[in-house]
Amino acid sequence: MPARSVVLVNVFRSIQMFIAAYEERSFTGAALRENATQPGVSQHVASLEEHLGVKLFRRGRHDVQPTEAATVFYRYCHDALHALDTAREAVQALRETIDDDITIGLTQTLTELAFPHAFRKLSAQYPAIRMSIVEFAGPMVYQRVQSGHLDLAIAPASTRLTGLTYTHFATIPEVLVCAEGAPATPIAPRDIDAAKMILPPHTFSRRIHIEEYLGTHGVTCDQVIEMNSLASLSLVRRDGWNVILPLTMMWSPDDEPRAGLTIRPLADPPLALDWVVVESSKKVRSRAADLLVEALKERVDEVLECWAATPAVAA
Repeated sequence: MPARSVVLVNVFRSIQMFIAAYEERSFTGAALRENATQPGVSQHVASLEEHLGVKLFRRGRHDVQPTEAATVFYRYCHDALHALDTAREAVQALRETIDDDITIGLTQTLTELAFPHAFRKLSAQYPAIRMSIVEFAGPMVYQRVQSGHLDLAIAPASTRLTGLTYTHFATIPEVLVCAEGAPATPIAPRDIDAAKMILPPHTFSRRIHIEEYLGTHGVTCDQVIEMNSLASLSLVRRDGWNVILPLTMMWSPDDEPRAGLTIRPLADPPLALDWVVVESSKKVRSRAADLLVEALKERVDEVLECWAATPAVAA
């Protein structure tokens, strides 16, 4: 070890002994606390006194009393050691090596909205993590997790299958998307023009929730097209159809509004669906998967927070 490093280590050890002596008011008590010897504590304190050029303790027969200089020095030493511990933890976290493969099922909305953020964050800190994304639309993703083809997936909550565990990921509002020209203000379900509605296929859990939401408020759809992709937006722009979609598919604080469309929050009451992390109950989620889910959630939470602050919603 270089001489300068030895000196630094000795200084930090001396400071630890000084703090123990200051708080215990005893070199013997400090020695017990620091797993050292009483002469060793005395030597460390004497070394500090020589270095500082002041007395830090008045030695008594059975105890020691700190001087005014010791009280001042103690305050700074305490803060310095706390900062050192914080720095050590931060550096050790950066040195953590995770070498793992993750295969995760994501909807198109999460792939576009949240995955780039998660990928950049994890790649910078954990370059040995390899991520494979499988885009899905529909309930088959649950079977893919159940069969082991996917490590996990993030999807709207649905009928629970045996052998899988479900943990809450986010509660994502649904919004009405209609042609440009409509006011970008909240709309109650009873006021929705349901003459031409685009709905998810019957096998999708979102279809059940949307139909219950509309039906509960007396809304009947005259014409229905079953689609569950952004391709439906061309019908909204050109032919005056309406569609209810997850907010995260349609809006991001970083993107320009989609041309030819109006996004209206659903209100009185709102419609929001729980999204869950789905994984096999036979496997323990890896650290790499934990980090990926955290990074995805961080981005989704950021978008939801920004959406809640927009004038149309905040009002």
